[in-house]
Amino acid sequence: MYNVLLCSYETFLLMKTIFTPIKGILSLILFLFINLSVSNANDDYWALVCPPDVNVDCDDELWDLSIYGDAYISTYGGNLPAGNPTVHYYLNACGSGHITRTWMAEDPYWNWISCTQTIWVGSGGNFGYNNIEWPKDTLLLGCDPYTHPNATGYPSWTYVDCSMIGTSYSDMVFTVNDGCRKIMRTWKLMDWCSTGGSYQTWTHRQFIKIANNEVPQFDCPADITASSNNCKNANVTAIPLYIDPSTCGGHYTITNSSPYSYAKGADISGVYPVGTTKVGLTVKFGCGMKRSCWINVIVKNNKPPSPICLSQVNIALMGLDTDKDGINDQGMVDIWAKDLDWKSTSNCGFYPLQFSFSADSLEMFKRFTCDDLGLNTVNMYVSDSYGNQSYCVVRIDVQNNGAKITPCVRKVVVPQDTTTISSLYISGRVNYFNDKPLEKVEMTLINMESETKYVSTFDTTVVMTKDSFINYSGVVLYFFERDTVIVETIDTVTTQNEEYYSMSDTDGLFSFEDMVKLDKSFMLKCGSYDQNLEGIDKKDLDALTEFIIGTRMFKSAKEYLAADINDDGIVNLLDLSLLIDYIKGDITSFGDNDWVLYLENEKIRVNPELALTERNDWYQIDSIKESITDLIFKAVQRGDIIEEKGNLNNKNKSELRSAENLLNGKYISEVTAYPNPFSSVVNLTIMSQNKGTAQIKIFGVTGKELIYKIKEVEPGTSQFQISLNDIPESMIFYQVTLNGDIHTGKLSRIN
Repeated sequence: MYNVLLCSYETFLLMKTIFTPIKGILSLILFLFINLSVSNANDDYWALVCPPDVNVDCDDELWDLSIYGDAYISTYGGNLPAGNPTVHYYLNACGSGHITRTWMAEDPYWNWISCTQTIWVGSGGNFGYNNIEWPKDTLLLGCDPYTHPNATGYPSWTYVDCSMIGTSYSDMVFTVNDGCRKIMRTWKLMDWCSTGGSYQTWTHRQFIKIANNEVPQFDCPADITASSNNCKNANVTAIPLYIDPSTCGGHYTITNSSPYSYAKGADISGVYPVGTTKVGLTVKFGCGMKRSCWINVIVKNNKPPSPICLSQVNIALMGLDTDKDGINDQGMVDIWAKDLDWKSTSNCGFYPLQFSFSADSLEMFKRFTCDDLGLNTVNMYVSDSYGNQSYCVVRIDVQNNGAKITPCVRKVVVPQDTTTISSLYISGRVNYFNDKPLEKVEMTLINMESETKYVSTFDTTVVMTKDSFINYSGVVLYFFERDTVIVETIDTVTTQNEEYYSMSDTDGLFSFEDMVKLDKSFMLKCGSYDQNLEGIDKKDLDALTEFIIGTRMFKSAKEYLAADINDDGIVNLLDLSLLIDYIKGDITSFGDNDWVLYLENEKIRVNPELALTERNDWYQIDSIKESITDLIFKAVQRGDIIEEKGNLNNKNKSELRSAENLLNGKYISEVTAYPNPFSSVVNLTIMSQNKGTAQIKIFGVTGKELIYKIKEVEPGTSQFQISLNDIPESMIFYQVTLNGDIHTGKLSRIN
């Protein structure tokens, strides 16, 4: 029967092809014939079969739908392809929805049969937080910088199929002052294609700090000098520091470090003691940035000492036999200024008094020889401990009595004929602190007086002149001659502050000769010295630490200058901080302060600490009368405090556990301070093997003690919390002393 049905079906197809145009009776007969034959065999011999519906994700393969099956026509002769379907996509923007595949076929009775497969497409949902890269926190400089995300960054993400990401942000602005703001920008990302009835979102906070780094420009007020009428102090009135607002509107906080000012702002007015008070003015701007300058408030005592001296003193020369012939041929005698005093007093009790033969209090004695035989008039100066001076006049009669010096006559001083002086010169030497010559230091000699010079210029002009004469025939003849005329023009040129230069040689020597003129005023200026730092090590750090805590004294100007690393005229914890940073390797230079050159003088040699405030790298010469040959400039390297060196060198700085542990060369088992930077409190953790009493001190940058606490420490770990709410400093130093060991460190405050 299967074969018969198959033949009947094939015969039917052939007949259909042949007789399709015939729609009449023959077709009807053929239909009845076949229908009867098939009905007799089996009514289910032909069917259109579709593949089943399927569920897929949007990121599954949708470009080749045949993998989800194809329709076919089922007959007794086998399955036949149903052909290509009609495909319709009903997907949304996220790629989810459904797809229909519809097949159509004409059955043996010319009826069109169809079937449809539905492919249900779901959302992917694979996008997550790890696919997102958020914009980083950033710092913007300026008074009104561009804060749009075009400048500060947008979120970015890796694409995930079936996702659609949208972004938004909102800002909250926190203002410290006009020059310091912080924006908290909250970013939100949302996946439009997430499922579950609500959209998936992700959130991140980006912090944008805005700091006005425009440094305020101002001139530090000049030093202030006042007079005391009560021997103790004086009321000093100062002009407050004023700073013009910048283009950003300028918000500045001005403070002063004076312990005597009425207020701690821009006005340093107050009652100051006799002497010199160094006052710092600090301008804070932006986000914790600072600029400082220093003013000397000098209060002078208006009541100098009352000098009372002898009116006349007779002194006899002591004989000297220089040629060993038994006759004194020379004589001399020294007299001290103090020997001329007769009950001089200080009106203000500023003792001890010093006595000298000049305003320089170090000229304490005077030598007399036969050249001074007879009456001499001298001034005896009396200086109190604050430098106030007055003098009285004493007559000294130098006599040649028992010494019988032959010859011994007074020297006749003949006024010098300055016209015979052919030349003057200024010379000196530049050395290291240890007197080793310093080569290639440029010295500048500045002529402080104006000079008038005459400069001649010559202009050449050609002039044609006409002349005539009468020849023998009585005819007048004319001729022209060319004359060259030279005209001199004298211009007056006034020069001011002319500069001359000299370089120190291999012996450190320099000299100025031809440009030095009699009775002229000059300034000699020592140039800078640029050389890399070297030789600074642990022993220098130990020395500076011991000086600050009071267990060491400096003995030379070199030590003071080397210790004043930031060149502010004070040796304090700010210098220690810089030296710690250098030892730890955080910095390789102290900026423009690596070397200092200064003019050596007797005042600094006697009182080395004065080198911090009264040194000069110049020498003023007023109305020069004679050559100057003994000027010595010395060079000191910042941080190189002592000569004796340890084993530390640049190669093993990184091996230090911490530079703070180098202080005094002593260690506590462990001291840690956190958080650093801090905001309001600091936690100290002390690990010790023994029980003891810990002294905890907090210092400001000027070295002033701010907090002092005593805590009992047990063996093991002890923790203490220190409140710093009442301390305004942005940087502090802590010192922990336990059983003779000292540990020091520095902490910074969060802006």
